[in-house]
Amino acid sequence: MPALGIILEGLLAALEAGVPGDECRPTIVLREGAVVDTCPRARGEGIEIGISSSEAAMRCPGIRAVECDLVRYGPRAEIFAAAAADVSPGVEMISPGHLMIDLARGEDPLALVCELLVRLPPDLGHSLHIGYGPGKVLADVALGAAGRGFGEVRHLEGRAARVVAIRAEGSEGLLASLSPAFSQLIPGDISRDLAHLGLDRFGDVARISEELLRERFGPGWARRLVSWARGRDGTIVTGNYPPPRRVREGEVENWTSTAIEGFLVQCCRDLAEELDRESLVAKRMSLWLSGEDGGWERGQREFSGPRRRQMALISALRRLWNDRGVMYPKRFRIEFSGLRPGELEQVSILGGKRNRREILAELVEDLDRKFPGEIARWGEDAGSCRRERMLELWDPLRGR
Repeated sequence: MPALGIILEGLLAALEAGVPGDECRPTIVLREGAVVDTCPRARGEGIEIGISSSEAAMRCPGIRAVECDLVRYGPRAEIFAAAAADVSPGVEMISPGHLMIDLARGEDPLALVCELLVRLPPDLGHSLHIGYGPGKVLADVALGAAGRGFGEVRHLEGRAARVVAIRAEGSEGLLASLSPAFSQLIPGDISRDLAHLGLDRFGDVARISEELLRERFGPGWARRLVSWARGRDGTIVTGNYPPPRRVREGEVENWTSTAIEGFLVQCCRDLAEELDRESLVAKRMSLWLSGEDGGWERGQREFSGPRRRQMALISALRRLWNDRGVMYPKRFRIEFSGLRPGELEQVSILGGKRNRREILAELVEDLDRKFPGEIARWGEDAGSCRRERMLELWDPLRGR
Protein backbone atom coordinates (compact mmCIF):
# COMPACT_ATOMS: atom_id res chain seq x y z
CA MET A 1 0.00 0.00 0.00
CA PRO A 2 1.29 3.51 -0.76
CA ALA A 3 2.58 5.44 2.24
CA LEU A 4 3.44 9.01 3.13
CA GLY A 5 6.23 10.10 5.47
CA ILE A 6 6.36 13.53 7.15
CA ILE A 7 8.96 15.19 9.36
CA LEU A 8 8.09 18.54 10.91
CA GLU A 9 11.47 20.21 11.31
CA GLY A 10 11.85 22.56 14.26
CA LEU A 11 9.14 20.84 16.29
CA LEU A 12 11.61 19.71 18.97
CA ALA A 13 14.45 22.21 18.60
CA ALA A 14 12.06 25.08 19.42
CA LEU A 15 12.08 23.85 23.03
CA GLU A 16 15.89 23.98 23.17
CA ALA A 17 16.65 27.14 21.16
CA GLY A 18 16.63 30.61 22.67
CA VAL A 19 18.32 29.76 25.97
CA PRO A 20 18.80 33.02 27.93
CA GLY A 21 22.22 34.44 27.11
CA ASP A 22 22.58 32.00 24.22
CA GLU A 23 19.62 32.94 21.99
CA CYS A 24 21.51 33.22 18.71
CA ARG A 25 23.45 29.97 18.87
CA PRO A 26 22.36 27.34 16.30
CA THR A 27 20.78 24.33 18.02
CA ILE A 28 20.31 20.72 16.97
CA VAL A 29 18.65 17.72 18.62
CA LEU A 30 20.50 14.39 18.53
CA ARG A 31 19.31 10.82 18.87
CA GLU A 32 21.77 7.91 18.78
CA GLY A 33 24.45 10.22 17.41
CA ALA A 34 22.41 11.53 14.47
CA VAL A 35 20.62 14.83 13.94
CA VAL A 36 16.86 14.46 14.28
CA ASP A 37 15.86 18.14 14.41
CA THR A 38 17.26 21.62 13.82
CA CYS A 39 16.38 25.21 14.57
CA PRO A 40 16.14 27.64 11.61
CA ARG A 41 19.65 28.99 12.30
CA ALA A 42 21.17 25.50 12.22
CA ARG A 43 19.34 24.74 8.97
CA GLY A 44 20.73 27.99 7.57
CA GLU A 45 24.24 26.76 8.42
CA GLY A 46 23.72 23.68 6.23
CA ILE A 47 22.82 21.19 8.97
CA GLU A 48 20.58 18.43 7.63
CA ILE A 49 18.45 15.88 9.44
CA GLY A 50 20.10 12.48 9.40
CA ILE A 51 23.75 13.55 9.36
CA SER A 52 26.04 12.55 12.24
CA SER A 53 26.81 14.82 15.18
CA SER A 54 30.48 14.97 14.16
CA GLU A 55 29.60 16.11 10.65
CA ALA A 56 27.24 18.73 12.10
CA ALA A 57 30.08 20.04 14.30
CA MET A 58 32.35 20.25 11.23
CA ARG A 59 29.77 22.21 9.23
CA CYS A 60 29.03 24.58 12.12
CA PRO A 61 31.78 24.60 14.80
CA GLY A 62 29.78 26.74 17.26
CA ILE A 63 26.66 24.60 17.20
CA ARG A 64 24.86 23.56 20.40
CA ALA A 65 23.75 19.92 20.50
CA VAL A 66 21.22 18.47 22.95
CA GLU A 67 20.06 14.90 23.38
CA CYS A 68 16.49 14.03 22.44
CA ASP A 69 14.24 14.10 25.52
CA LEU A 70 11.22 11.98 24.58
CA VAL A 71 9.27 12.79 27.75
CA ARG A 72 9.77 16.54 27.46
CA TYR A 73 8.96 16.61 23.74
CA GLY A 74 5.86 14.44 24.17
CA PRO A 75 3.20 17.21 24.34
CA ARG A 76 4.44 18.90 21.14
CA ALA A 77 4.70 15.58 19.33
CA GLU A 78 1.13 14.79 20.45
CA ILE A 79 -0.19 17.96 18.75
CA PHE A 80 1.43 16.90 15.46
CA ALA A 81 0.30 13.27 15.68
CA ALA A 82 -3.24 14.20 16.72
CA ALA A 83 -3.58 16.47 13.68
CA ALA A 84 -2.49 13.58 11.45
CA ALA A 85 -4.97 11.24 13.14
CA ASP A 86 -7.74 13.72 12.27
CA VAL A 87 -7.10 13.29 8.55
CA SER A 88 -6.14 9.59 8.37
CA PRO A 89 -7.01 6.49 10.39
CA GLY A 90 -3.59 4.94 9.69
CA VAL A 91 -0.90 6.93 11.53
CA GLU A 92 2.37 5.46 12.80
CA MET A 93 4.66 7.54 15.01
CA ILE A 94 8.26 6.55 14.28
CA SER A 95 9.66 9.17 16.64
CA PRO A 96 8.56 12.64 17.86
CA GLY A 97 8.03 14.77 14.77
CA HIS A 98 8.39 11.78 12.39
CA LEU A 99 5.15 10.19 11.14
CA MET A 100 4.19 7.60 8.54
CA ILE A 101 0.65 7.75 7.14
CA ASP A 102 -1.23 5.09 5.21
CA LEU A 103 -2.48 6.35 1.82
CA ALA A 104 -5.49 5.05 -0.03
CA ARG A 105 -4.83 4.18 -3.66
CA GLY A 106 -5.21 7.30 -5.77
CA GLU A 107 -5.19 9.62 -2.74
CA ASP A 108 -3.30 12.90 -3.27
CA PRO A 109 -0.57 12.96 -0.57
CA LEU A 110 -0.02 16.73 -0.78
CA ALA A 111 -3.73 17.43 -0.36
CA LEU A 112 -3.66 15.26 2.78
CA VAL A 113 -0.63 17.20 4.08
CA CYS A 114 -2.48 20.49 3.52
CA GLU A 115 -5.44 19.20 5.55
CA LEU A 116 -3.03 18.27 8.33
CA LEU A 117 -1.30 21.67 8.31
CA VAL A 118 -4.59 23.52 8.65
CA ARG A 119 -4.98 21.81 12.03
CA LEU A 120 -1.54 22.85 13.34
CA PRO A 121 -0.65 26.08 15.17
CA PRO A 122 1.21 28.33 12.70
CA ASP A 123 4.31 28.53 14.92
CA LEU A 124 4.76 24.77 15.26
CA GLY A 125 7.91 23.86 13.32
CA HIS A 126 9.65 25.90 10.62
CA SER A 127 9.58 23.54 7.60
CA LEU A 128 8.49 20.13 6.37
CA HIS A 129 10.08 17.11 4.74
CA ILE A 130 7.68 14.94 2.78
CA GLY A 131 8.33 11.60 1.11
CA TYR A 132 5.96 9.09 -0.42
CA GLY A 133 6.33 5.79 -2.20
CA PRO A 134 4.75 2.40 -2.92
CA GLY A 135 5.27 1.20 0.66
CA LYS A 136 6.39 2.31 4.09
CA VAL A 137 10.13 1.68 3.70
CA LEU A 138 10.52 3.39 0.33
CA ALA A 139 8.38 6.29 1.55
CA ASP A 140 10.79 6.62 4.48
CA VAL A 141 13.77 6.51 2.08
CA ALA A 142 12.14 9.35 0.13
CA LEU A 143 11.59 11.22 3.40
CA GLY A 144 15.24 10.84 4.35
CA ALA A 145 16.27 12.08 0.90
CA ALA A 146 14.08 15.17 1.38
CA GLY A 147 15.91 15.89 4.63
CA ARG A 148 19.20 15.82 2.73
CA GLY A 149 18.20 18.30 0.06
CA PHE A 150 16.77 16.04 -2.66
CA GLY A 151 13.48 16.85 -4.37
CA GLU A 152 11.65 20.10 -4.99
CA VAL A 153 10.56 22.82 -2.60
CA ARG A 154 6.83 23.50 -2.41
CA HIS A 155 4.87 25.95 -0.30
CA LEU A 156 1.93 24.33 1.48
CA GLU A 157 -0.36 26.39 3.72
CA GLY A 158 2.38 28.98 4.22
CA ARG A 159 5.13 26.48 5.07
CA ALA A 160 8.14 25.49 2.99
CA ALA A 161 8.13 21.76 2.23
CA ARG A 162 10.73 19.68 0.40
CA VAL A 163 9.02 16.82 -1.41
CA VAL A 164 10.47 13.56 -2.78
CA ALA A 165 8.32 10.90 -4.49
CA ILE A 166 9.53 7.39 -5.34
CA ARG A 167 7.55 5.70 -8.08
CA ALA A 168 7.13 1.96 -8.47
CA GLU A 169 8.53 1.90 -12.01
CA GLY A 170 11.93 0.42 -11.01
CA SER A 171 15.39 1.62 -10.11
CA GLU A 172 16.28 3.59 -13.22
CA GLY A 173 15.14 6.93 -11.81
CA LEU A 174 15.52 8.69 -8.51
CA LEU A 175 15.55 5.55 -6.36
CA ALA A 176 18.80 4.34 -7.92
CA SER A 177 20.63 7.39 -6.58
CA LEU A 178 19.32 7.11 -3.00
CA SER A 179 20.99 5.32 -0.10
CA PRO A 180 19.43 2.69 2.19
CA ALA A 181 20.92 4.73 5.06
CA PHE A 182 18.32 7.43 4.34
CA SER A 183 15.64 5.31 6.02
CA GLN A 184 15.27 4.98 9.78
CA LEU A 185 13.33 1.76 9.14
CA ILE A 186 16.34 -0.09 7.72
CA PRO A 187 18.66 -1.11 10.60
CA GLY A 188 21.89 0.87 10.72
CA ASP A 189 24.08 -2.25 10.70
CA ILE A 190 22.46 -3.38 7.42
CA SER A 191 23.12 0.02 5.82
CA ARG A 192 26.73 0.05 7.09
CA ASP A 193 27.38 -3.47 5.81
CA LEU A 194 26.04 -2.50 2.39
CA ALA A 195 28.32 0.56 2.33
CA HIS A 196 31.34 -1.59 3.27
CA LEU A 197 30.53 -3.82 0.29
CA GLY A 198 30.47 -0.78 -1.99
CA LEU A 199 26.67 -0.86 -2.30
CA ASP A 200 26.03 2.73 -1.27
CA ARG A 201 22.93 3.25 -3.44
CA PHE A 202 19.86 1.25 -4.27
CA GLY A 203 21.02 1.26 -7.88
CA ASP A 204 24.10 -0.72 -6.78
CA VAL A 205 21.94 -3.19 -4.84
CA ALA A 206 19.66 -3.71 -7.86
CA ARG A 207 22.63 -4.89 -9.93
CA ILE A 208 23.66 -7.55 -7.40
CA SER A 209 22.13 -11.00 -7.47
CA GLU A 210 19.96 -12.04 -4.57
CA GLU A 211 22.15 -15.12 -4.04
CA LEU A 212 25.19 -13.00 -3.19
CA LEU A 213 23.21 -10.86 -0.76
CA ARG A 214 21.78 -13.98 0.84
CA GLU A 215 25.25 -15.14 1.86
CA ARG A 216 25.82 -11.92 3.82
CA PHE A 217 22.37 -10.93 5.09
CA GLY A 218 20.34 -14.14 5.05
CA PRO A 219 17.34 -14.98 2.81
CA GLY A 220 14.85 -12.60 4.44
CA TRP A 221 16.91 -9.41 4.22
CA ALA A 222 18.31 -10.35 0.81
CA ARG A 223 14.80 -10.67 -0.60
CA ARG A 224 13.68 -7.38 0.94
CA LEU A 225 16.71 -5.42 -0.22
CA VAL A 226 16.41 -6.63 -3.81
CA SER A 227 12.67 -5.88 -3.87
CA TRP A 228 13.15 -2.35 -2.50
CA ALA A 229 16.01 -1.66 -4.90
CA ARG A 230 13.68 -2.55 -7.77
CA GLY A 231 10.90 -0.29 -6.53
CA ARG A 232 8.72 -3.02 -5.04
CA ASP A 233 7.69 -2.44 -1.45
CA GLY A 234 4.99 -4.45 0.29
CA THR A 235 5.54 -3.03 3.78
CA ILE A 236 2.51 -1.33 5.28
CA VAL A 237 1.99 1.39 7.86
CA THR A 238 1.20 -0.09 11.26
CA GLY A 239 -1.20 2.31 12.89
CA ASN A 240 0.03 2.90 16.44
CA TYR A 241 -1.50 6.32 17.09
CA PRO A 242 -3.45 7.02 19.13
CA PRO A 243 -1.87 4.34 21.33
CA PRO A 244 -4.27 1.82 22.91
CA ARG A 245 -5.56 3.03 26.26
CA ARG A 246 -8.64 2.90 28.43
CA VAL A 247 -9.98 6.17 29.84
CA ARG A 248 -12.66 7.45 32.21
CA GLU A 249 -13.12 11.20 32.54
CA GLY A 250 -15.70 13.68 33.70
CA GLU A 251 -16.57 16.54 36.03
CA VAL A 252 -17.27 16.55 39.76
CA GLU A 253 -19.56 18.78 41.78
CA ASN A 254 -18.70 20.44 45.08
CA TRP A 255 -18.21 17.12 46.78
CA THR A 256 -16.10 16.24 49.78
CA SER A 257 -12.67 14.76 49.27
CA THR A 258 -13.94 11.38 50.51
CA ALA A 259 -16.86 11.40 48.06
CA ILE A 260 -14.58 12.26 45.13
CA GLU A 261 -12.19 9.48 46.10
CA GLY A 262 -15.05 6.97 46.25
CA PHE A 263 -16.27 8.05 42.83
CA LEU A 264 -12.78 7.71 41.34
CA VAL A 265 -12.42 4.25 42.87
CA GLN A 266 -15.69 3.17 41.23
CA CYS A 267 -14.45 4.47 37.86
CA CYS A 268 -11.20 2.57 38.38
CA ARG A 269 -13.13 -0.59 39.23
CA ASP A 270 -15.18 -0.23 36.02
CA LEU A 271 -11.98 0.13 33.98
CA ALA A 272 -10.42 -2.90 35.68
CA GLU A 273 -13.50 -4.99 34.84
CA GLU A 274 -13.24 -3.79 31.24
CA LEU A 275 -9.60 -4.91 31.08
CA ASP A 276 -10.57 -8.26 32.57
CA ARG A 277 -13.31 -8.83 29.99
CA GLU A 278 -10.87 -8.09 27.17
CA SER A 279 -7.99 -10.10 28.74
CA LEU A 280 -5.75 -7.02 28.76
CA VAL A 281 -3.12 -5.91 31.26
CA ALA A 282 -1.91 -2.33 31.88
CA LYS A 283 1.68 -1.20 32.34
CA ARG A 284 0.88 2.25 33.76
CA MET A 285 -1.90 4.30 35.31
CA SER A 286 -2.33 8.09 35.12
CA LEU A 287 -4.62 10.32 37.17
CA TRP A 288 -5.25 13.79 35.71
CA LEU A 289 -6.92 16.43 37.91
CA SER A 290 -7.98 19.96 37.00
CA GLY A 291 -8.87 22.71 39.45
CA GLU A 292 -10.45 26.16 39.27
CA ASP A 293 -7.71 27.57 37.02
CA GLY A 294 -8.39 24.97 34.32
CA GLY A 295 -4.82 23.65 34.31
CA TRP A 296 -4.12 19.94 34.52
CA GLU A 297 -1.87 18.15 36.99
CA ARG A 298 -0.94 14.52 36.40
CA GLY A 299 0.24 11.75 38.65
CA GLN A 300 1.47 8.52 37.05
CA ARG A 301 2.27 5.06 38.38
CA GLU A 302 4.51 2.78 36.33
CA PHE A 303 3.93 -0.80 37.42
CA SER A 304 6.83 -3.20 37.89
CA GLY A 305 4.79 -5.72 35.93
CA PRO A 306 1.57 -5.45 33.89
CA ARG A 307 -1.51 -5.36 36.13
CA ARG A 308 -5.17 -6.25 35.76
CA ARG A 309 -6.31 -7.10 39.29
CA GLN A 310 -8.84 -4.68 40.70
CA MET A 311 -7.23 -4.34 44.11
CA ALA A 312 -3.78 -3.59 42.71
CA LEU A 313 -5.19 -0.92 40.39
CA ILE A 314 -7.41 0.63 43.05
CA SER A 315 -4.50 0.75 45.49
CA ALA A 316 -2.37 2.55 42.89
CA LEU A 317 -5.21 5.02 42.28
CA ARG A 318 -5.51 5.78 46.00
CA ARG A 319 -1.80 6.55 46.17
CA LEU A 320 -2.05 8.92 43.23
CA TRP A 321 -5.07 10.59 44.82
CA ASN A 322 -3.25 11.04 48.14
CA ASP A 323 -0.28 12.61 46.32
CA ARG A 324 -2.46 15.01 44.34
CA GLY A 325 -1.52 18.67 43.94
CA VAL A 326 -5.10 19.86 43.25
CA MET A 327 -6.97 19.95 46.55
CA TYR A 328 -10.52 20.34 45.16
CA PRO A 329 -10.54 19.11 41.55
CA LYS A 330 -13.34 20.06 39.18
CA ARG A 331 -12.46 17.61 36.41
CA PHE A 332 -10.71 14.25 36.34
CA ARG A 333 -9.30 11.71 33.91
CA ILE A 334 -8.19 8.16 34.78
CA GLU A 335 -6.11 6.48 32.10
CA PHE A 336 -4.66 2.98 31.74
CA SER A 337 -1.98 2.75 29.06
CA GLY A 338 0.76 0.40 27.91
CA LEU A 339 -1.94 -2.18 27.25
CA ARG A 340 -1.17 -5.64 25.95
CA PRO A 341 -2.85 -9.05 26.01
CA GLY A 342 -2.48 -10.85 29.32
CA GLU A 343 -0.87 -14.27 29.56
CA LEU A 344 -3.30 -17.10 28.98
CA GLU A 345 -3.29 -19.96 31.47
CA GLN A 346 -4.19 -23.59 30.79
CA VAL A 347 -7.43 -24.45 32.57
CA SER A 348 -7.84 -28.03 33.72
CA ILE A 349 -11.23 -29.50 32.82
CA LEU A 350 -10.71 -32.08 35.58
CA GLY A 351 -10.66 -29.43 38.32
CA GLY A 352 -6.97 -29.35 39.10
CA LYS A 353 -5.59 -27.35 42.02
CA ARG A 354 -5.61 -23.60 41.62
CA ASN A 355 -2.76 -21.33 42.58
CA ARG A 356 -3.16 -20.18 46.21
CA ARG A 357 -2.12 -16.62 45.37
CA GLU A 358 -4.80 -16.45 42.66
CA ILE A 359 -7.48 -17.69 45.08
CA LEU A 360 -6.48 -15.11 47.70
CA ALA A 361 -6.49 -12.29 45.14
CA GLU A 362 -9.98 -13.19 43.98
CA LEU A 363 -11.16 -13.45 47.60
CA VAL A 364 -9.84 -9.96 48.40
CA GLU A 365 -11.53 -8.57 45.28
CA ASP A 366 -14.84 -10.15 46.25
CA LEU A 367 -14.60 -8.74 49.78
CA ASP A 368 -13.80 -5.28 48.48
CA ARG A 369 -16.74 -5.42 46.10
CA LYS A 370 -19.08 -6.40 48.94
CA PHE A 371 -17.49 -4.13 51.59
CA PRO A 372 -15.95 -1.08 49.82
CA GLY A 373 -13.24 0.92 51.50
CA GLU A 374 -10.31 -1.51 51.58
CA ILE A 375 -11.52 -3.38 54.65
CA ALA A 376 -9.54 -6.32 53.24
CA ARG A 377 -6.33 -5.39 51.48
CA TRP A 378 -3.78 -7.26 49.43
CA GLY A 379 -0.52 -6.64 51.29
CA GLU A 380 1.71 -6.32 48.24
CA ASP A 381 0.06 -3.11 47.05
CA ALA A 382 -1.64 -1.76 50.17
CA GLY A 383 -0.05 0.95 52.25
CA SER A 384 0.22 0.52 56.02
CA CYS A 385 -2.41 2.19 58.17
CA ARG A 386 -1.34 4.98 60.55
CA ARG A 387 -1.60 2.75 63.62
CA GLU A 388 0.75 0.17 62.10
CA ARG A 389 3.23 2.86 61.10
CA MET A 390 3.23 4.21 64.69
CA LEU A 391 3.68 0.72 66.13
CA GLU A 392 6.69 0.25 63.88
CA LEU A 393 8.35 3.02 65.90
CA TRP A 394 7.50 1.53 69.29
CA ASP A 395 5.30 -1.40 70.23
CA PRO A 396 5.16 -2.45 73.93
CA LEU A 397 4.04 -5.97 72.97
CA ARG A 398 7.00 -6.39 70.66
CA GLY A 399 9.38 -4.99 73.20
CA ARG A 400 10.57 -2.11 71.04
